[in-house]
Formats: sequence, C-alpha cells, structure tokens
Amino acid sequence: SPLASGLFTGRITADTVFAPGDWRAHSPAFHGEALRRNLALVGRLAELAGAGGLTVGQLAIAWVLAQPGVHAAVVGAHHLHNVDSCLAAAEAHLTAEDLAAVERIAADAVPVGGAAPETVA
Repeated sequence: SPLASGLFTGRITADTVFAPGDWRAHSPAFHGEALRRNLALVGRLAELAGAGGLTVGQLAIAWVLAQPGVHAAVVGAHHLHNVDSCLAAAEAHLTAEDLAAVERIAADAVPVGGAAPETVA
C-alpha cells in the first residue's frame, strides 16, 4: 500500500481508534510502541516532503513511482480531492538524494503489512 494503509495520510494519530471490522484494529503495527515509532517516521517524512512542497502521502506515492519497473501506484481514494492529490504526486520529481533520504528514514519503520485476503469482507 503506497499510503501504508492510511499511515501516510496524516489522519492517523496515537489516539486513533479503528472500527472493530477494520483490520488495523487488530494489527500490532497500528497500536502501542509500533504505532508511535511509525508516527515518528511520518514526522520525519513530513519534513522531507514539506521541503519539496509535497504531503507525506504524495512523497510516498512519488517514491513508489520512482522505483525501477513500477509504472503505477494503486491507492484508495474516498473523496475527489484525494484523487487530485494523488495525481499531483505522479508529477513530483524526486532526486536521488530525496530517494536516499526516504530509504534512510524508512529503515526505522515497523512494517505495516496489510489486510489478509481472508479478513477482507
């Protein structure tokens, strides 16, 4: 998930409570120390993104699109403005230094994973 299952949207905080049917409600990556650690990473990414005039989500999408052999990033959008933001990310140009900075920051991440097919209704 280019947006780390919502982590890179800026809408998840240490106080976020997920609905019981949301797989993140049961994922260790979205609770406790793992979540705090990843939110700190999001803060570091926000500094990098802001310097380039991007949101963290746009930086994440641009990073995915900058990977060799990747031609598309599949993202979910609940509102039209989300689509516009994602399209802007496709226009972003990340330098080699930007890509290396993302890699350094991401090295401290707790993997988020995703919903297992058997848990998706």
